[in-house]
Parts: sequence; C-alpha cells; structure tokens
Amino acid sequence: VSVSANQLVFQTTMIVRTINEKLRRG
Repeated sequence: VSVSANQLVFQTTMIVRTINEKLRRG
C-alpha cells in the first residue's frame, strides 16, 4: 500500500468518526 493511499484511508476514517460523533450528539 502506498503512503498516499494510507493517508487517504486515515483521513477518511477521521472524517467518518467526526460525522458519527456529530450525529450522536445532534
């Protein structure tokens, strides 16, 4: 797996976590 791909997956995971937290609190 290339570094750019790893960064993309990491960023996507962080975004999903942030959205999930907002939905739970909202």
